[in-house]
Amino acid sequence: MRGRRRAPRPPIPWRSPWTPVVCLAGAVAVGALVAVSVLAKDVVVVVDGEPMAVRSFAGTVHEALGDAGVSLDFGDVVRPAAQEDVSDGTRIEVRRARPITLTVDGRTTEHLVTSTNVGDALAELDIAPAAGKISAPRDGKVPLSGMSLTVDTKRKVYVVAGATRLTSRTTARTVREVLRQKRIDLGDGYQVSPPLGSFPKDGTVITVTPPRTVPVQPAVAR
Repeated sequence: MRGRRRAPRPPIPWRSPWTPVVCLAGAVAVGALVAVSVLAKDVVVVVDGEPMAVRSFAGTVHEALGDAGVSLDFGDVVRPAAQEDVSDGTRIEVRRARPITLTVDGRTTEHLVTSTNVGDALAELDIAPAAGKISAPRDGKVPLSGMSLTVDTKRKVYVVAGATRLTSRTTARTVREVLRQKRIDLGDGYQVSPPLGSFPKDGTVITVTPPRTVPVQPAVAR
């Protein structure tokens, strides 16, 4: 009696002719992943105080900013410098330049600042925020498009009007405004020095002189 024929053995995977190819491809893929993980760097880009995490293959700060989609314009400040090398964990800070039209005591100048609020912008321009009257709140934002600011500094001036002697701490732009603040009335013929429309600088002495009266002889009066 013939025995039953044995079922064919299933093929052994590692004896397949494709096994070396598959193994090689897997090794290459794993090696590539390892290389990628080694070459990639985790950096933090902070733009005007707002941080963003970036995974980059960049070798320099400039390249890392490009990977983060951050472009630089004239006046922007970057730390570290754009040509510096980056490594894993590098923190890159970008401060955008903002145009400021600044008028201080009637004199207007143009500036670029990287501060994002008015108080810091004035400090960056070496103007003490507490020195007088400012046209915008000190904690107000400075938009990227820029803004105009007016500052009237506080000055010490002196008023001499007849027997009256006064000292004033003022932000007034004209001598006339100082006299109005001190309630000095000007009648017809009164002489004021410096002129009423002039700017009262720190230390200015304002004199108010009433008109002189010349006595008339009785014979002339007749």
